[in-house]
Amino acid sequence: MSVSYAPTEDLELIWTTARQFLEDRIGLETVRELMMSEEGLDRGLWKEIADLGWTGLAIGEEHGGAGYGLTELSVLGLCSSGAAIAIGSSASLAQHAGLPVSDHLVENGIPLTREQYFTPGSVLDMKIDHGSPLTHGFGERVNVLFSHSPTFSLDAGAEAQGVRRIGWYDTESPLKSGWAWGGRYLQNGVGVIEADYGQGKLFIFGPRITFRAQPHGTFGFLFNGIYYGAADNRPIS
Repeated sequence: MSVSYAPTEDLELIWTTARQFLEDRIGLETVRELMMSEEGLDRGLWKEIADLGWTGLAIGEEHGGAGYGLTELSVLGLCSSGAAIAIGSSASLAQHAGLPVSDHLVENGIPLTREQYFTPGSVLDMKIDHGSPLTHGFGERVNVLFSHSPTFSLDAGAEAQGVRRIGWYDTESPLKSGWAWGGRYLQNGVGVIEADYGQGKLFIFGPRITFRAQPHGTFGFLFNGIYYGAADNRPIS
């Protein structure tokens, strides 16, 4: 049976507190009223948010903050939108969040050297798994802009924990345009991951799917992630 990946105790506490606060204090009507107001914000509400420590979540304890980082900030995003989307270098969120994944570009556990592998800005061919709404509108394959992009391997049992491979490089020659030294090391490396995380979702994209607003063929990943992440499983009545 597939289950959602479980955050740590600290992350679970942030999640629970944030969800309760948002449900109690910031409903749709409140948002609409603030949008129509002259100031566009509720200063009292912001003080409550600051008192909860959200504004200092990623500030060091030596400066009066909570001393957390990217992962905890992303959990707040999960609470408000239902999903966090990480693209390019920020895809390292997968490991910071403790997902059962690892760096694919290693040999015998040691990161590949530049002499073994080097792939700057190039276009690569990626295989797509259509078991997720994240791939709506895509074909069986898609060209992606790859520039030293994070590439993952899923640990054994990852799928049972709700962590799924959505896009991967299934050949030893994925290069379509540009150059890729040691491109064979990319074979079976995962570039797109969908993960159930607590009550929300993480969408991890190693390739630069929105780079300089140019790769129109992969914009759909971002838009699908926004709509899918905010979707509600409750039946329409």
